[in-house]
Amino acid sequence: MRDGIEALEADINRADTNDTISEREAADLRSRLSSLRAEFRRLNSNGLTRAEVGALESRTNYIR
Repeated sequence: MRDGIEALEADINRADTNDTISEREAADLRSRLSSLRAEFRRLNSNGLTRAEVGALESRTNYIR
């Protein structure tokens, strides 16, 4: 799951660098990514259930 979040961050950074997305879009995506990371940390502290992994993957795909 952590790798998916890091890959998403790399994709956002690449799109921003290549001007594929606007600064405003990049800021919004980074804000969503930050929220996703916080939720991952919170849930991961007790170990992730399959349902939690599914929910996090769903949010990752939605942001993507």
